[in-house]
Amino acid sequence: MTSPGDVKLFGTIGSVVANMKVITMAILFYALIQMVMAIYALTKACQREQLSPWAVLKQDMIGYVTKTGSLIQPIYFPGAIVMGLSVIVSQLVELV
Repeated sequence: MTSPGDVKLFGTIGSVVANMKVITMAILFYALIQMVMAIYALTKACQREQLSPWAVLKQDMIGYVTKTGSLIQPIYFPGAIVMGLSVIVSQLVELV
């Protein structure tokens, strides 16, 4: 879900915040939010296809390799919002 623009935004945030602990926590929170979104997409695909998670992942991998398509539909969500939220949360954690 990340793109080259997201990497540039993280670099800009790092130069503005200039606190390595906050940047590290922001990246970890960002990865956690991405993982939650991926699990959500997987559960929606399982409900839609009436298959187990392993079957959906297997079909998705086959679709990826053979270029026939994916069962898991992508979630279109601006990465900048997730990054901004992760930086805000990490700043709040740093204050506590």
